[in-house]
Amino acid sequence: MGLEKQQKNYTIALIRNRFKNGLVLYSLNNLLTRTGIDINLYYWVREGSADFDAPKIKGKETHYTFQFLELEDVEALRSLKMRYNKSELIEGIKNGQKCIALKDADNLAALMFIEYNSFKFKGKDFTLGKEDAYLLNMYTLNEYRGRNLAPYLRYKSYELLKEAGKKNLYSITEYFNYSSRKFKEKLKAQHISLYLNIVLFKKKKWTFKLRDFKNN
Repeated sequence: MGLEKQQKNYTIALIRNRFKNGLVLYSLNNLLTRTGIDINLYYWVREGSADFDAPKIKGKETHYTFQFLELEDVEALRSLKMRYNKSELIEGIKNGQKCIALKDADNLAALMFIEYNSFKFKGKDFTLGKEDAYLLNMYTLNEYRGRNLAPYLRYKSYELLKEAGKKNLYSITEYFNYSSRKFKEKLKAQHISLYLNIVLFKKKKWTFKLRDFKNN
């Protein structure tokens, strides 16, 4: 198959996936960002603190292995078509992040990253303590979607992090990213706060807290 046809097929699959997973508003917001106006609503979320049944993998029986990826493994992600900036993923590993993955034999099925250091998100500082971890950049490869691998991997990461003494697990959920919100609901994630972030032409940045949630 030629490169042009592969790219066309990937684009069509991407559009279908956006409609199927309720990401139309998310995509429109991304288009607005290209004009230099970036408006975001997002939740600061706590994960892994509520009781729920362990997620089950769907589909055919497959033996997945659960492992950390090394820097060279993350650098190899450059060959994959992913929505994330690969250079930022690699830089994150160099700065102390960890990448955890599910593999089907030698094939990568799903992965996510873990941040242990305080960080900025769209200009706002988030402080992490010694017992805290921030979970980010969850991704399932196209051919493994629909098998419930993301919730399964996330759940396994909770167990691993708590064994390592990380009692407080956090993440950010973008309001317009319906699939991410749905994914977090399966894991009984709890909203802590809701923020509005506005960035104009990558120069002016404002973040406003709109709400704190009493159940946290």
